Formats: sequence, C-alpha cells, structure tokens
Amino acid sequence: MIEERTLTEPTLPGAGLTRGIVPGGTFLADFLYPAPAERRIGAIIGWWERRRLPYNLIIGGTGLVTGTVVSLMMALNGESEPLMWFRAGLTAAVGVTLAPIVFVTIAYIAMALGIGP
Repeated sequence: MIEERTLTEPTLPGAGLTRGIVPGGTFLADFLYPAPAERRIGAIIGWWERRRLPYNLIIGGTGLVTGTVVSLMMALNGESEPLMWFRAGLTAAVGVTLAPIVFVTIAYIAMALGIGP
C-alpha cells in the first residue's frame, strides 16, 4: 500500500524536504508553489505582497515579449492597423479567462448524466 503524503505537511519523512518545497524543484518552483500562508488576514496579505512585484514583472514581461513579437510580425507583413490586432488580443484574453466556465459546465453536465468520471 502506498502512503499518500501532501506538501502541506511540515516535513516529508525520509526525503529531507521542508514544507512548501516541490520535490526536485527549483527556486522558481518553490516560488510558484510556496507553503500556504497562516490563516490570518495579515499573514495572507503579507504572503501575497511578497509575491506581487515578481508576479507583475512576470506577467508584464510576458506581455512585452508577446507585444514585441506581434509588432514585428505585423511590420514584416506590412500591416498598418495594430489597433485591430490589439482588439483581437483583448478578445482572446477575455475568452481564455472565461473558458473554464464552459469546461466546468460541460464536466458538471457529464457527471450529472453519469457519463463523466
């Protein structure tokens, strides 16, 4: 029988891992999957505030790379109306954000009909 352990336990016996550390992980994995904050308002806010600037830099940097690549591709193709493409990008971003609603609804209906997991 395999004993199931989670990363929320203080330590994983025999592995020498501490709470919040992803097995075989890197600094980035530890940053992205940290130990949960204590269940106090101040601790939760502090937990997020320690991650807010790097999070915004990651998201902003990704957006800059995407914007640069799209602009270069448009320039190579002779496109002169970037506004149309930025509108399409906004529409796609909103669609991706709302997509889980569709997937969860389909999964719920499938489970209610007895054809899902």
